[in-house]
Amino acid sequence: MHEKPPGENFLWCADIQESLAEPLYVDKVHYTAKMSRLIATTVGAWIIGQGLLTRVDAPMLEFKSNFVYNPREPIRHDGTGRF
Repeated sequence: MHEKPPGENFLWCADIQESLAEPLYVDKVHYTAKMSRLIATTVGAWIIGQGLLTRVDAPMLEFKSNFVYNPREPIRHDGTGRF
């Protein structure tokens, strides 16, 4: 990644769990519901922040966040899946 940085359509999620202290995996390959929700919320916020989807485009999407994606800042959350 240092030799060839990812493009603007890349979302780094490797550190979204840093503030969480509880187990995040059910087994070796499956996330807990809380971690799955956090990943989904992070990706959803990024998609909306990129302008790829708006709340008007997806009226059935229950997305409770005021998060605005800024590629120059790491994504911060409170561990609940909300920003």
